Amino acid sequence: MAKDFYDTLGISKTATQDEIKAAYKKMAIKYHPDRNQDKKEESEKKMKEINEAYDTLGDPNKRQNYDRFGSSGQNGGFGGQGGFSGGFNQGFSGFEDIFEDINSMFGGASSRSRRERSDGRQKGSDLRYTVKLTLKEAYLGIKKNISFKALGKCDQCNGKGGEGVITCNECNGAGTIRYQQGFFIVENTCPKCRGDGIMIKNPCRSCKGSGRKEKEFNITVDIPRGVSDSDNIRVSQSGEAGIRGGQSGDLFVAIKITEDDFFRRDGDNLICDIPVKFTRAILGGEIAIPLIDGTIHKLNISEGIQNGDRIKVSSKGMPRYNSNNFGDLFIYIKIETPINLSKDQKRIVEELDRSIDDKMNPKTNNFINKIKSLFN
Repeated sequence: MAKDFYDTLGISKTATQDEIKAAYKKMAIKYHPDRNQDKKEESEKKMKEINEAYDTLGDPNKRQNYDRFGSSGQNGGFGGQGGFSGGFNQGFSGFEDIFEDINSMFGGASSRSRRERSDGRQKGSDLRYTVKLTLKEAYLGIKKNISFKALGKCDQCNGKGGEGVITCNECNGAGTIRYQQGFFIVENTCPKCRGDGIMIKNPCRSCKGSGRKEKEFNITVDIPRGVSDSDNIRVSQSGEAGIRGGQSGDLFVAIKITEDDFFRRDGDNLICDIPVKFTRAILGGEIAIPLIDGTIHKLNISEGIQNGDRIKVSSKGMPRYNSNNFGDLFIYIKIETPINLSKDQKRIVEELDRSIDDKMNPKTNNFINKIKSLFN
């Protein structure tokens, strides 16, 4: 039984040429062998049917014959060794742009994009370098000197790769070689020019025509204040040199902030624990707080402050990135109980304890009352 080309492409008999083209592209992507590695044989068979249907329906004259007589009027449109009659452009009229799009979707570079590289220049790769900072360095901002090895511009040929640029005679500047394999058009990178489409007539001996050589780089990176962990700072055109005089890539400096012994960071805010003598907690008064910039901040605490109480010190946190504003500093009070008291000191504390009314310790008093209520 003859195949129905319309059913093969999943379209109606009244479909326009644009609808036929769109349906073919959709089906070709769905059943492309590269996308169906586990069912390659089945997908190749399906692609053969799809190509056969589009070769007929995609050509208005063949479609008219097919609609009238059930065939394209050209022996099914095929000839010779199971392939297409004639070359690629003859047998696949209108296919080239579609194959360009499908090929690029599966990781292949289109020949059009390769032809655009008329001089063989290509941008260099971007580089990534991790810099460790202390929290204080992130607060203040700092200039960091970094060293790394990368491909730099060849001094011998000034990055050009040599003298005399000529078009590759193997691929005629396309950068790819196409050949027909059954019902498929296979596209491979040109082995002679390695996909550049051009060749250097007299390549530089030092860099062998690439225009690049490995070098040691030493650069200074200006790290602004307020950076956060995992931030990336872009240093334009400080990456790998481009091929044959192409633009250099960029350097991305990744920030890694080490933990601080005293401060903890929460966004733009800083957090720290401040030990306070129990007598100072009882009486209140002034305490000294170290800040991240190395200075001392004086703070008055109220009498009777409790362990774990939080105090906010405005604008003493981290600087906000690209801003003149600052986060806040949050202090958590940690009341320290004295140890190794003498007999006289213990006696004084005991006298103090006997003199303290339950109302002076409201939290303790409430706790005791709850315990009593459980047993009552």
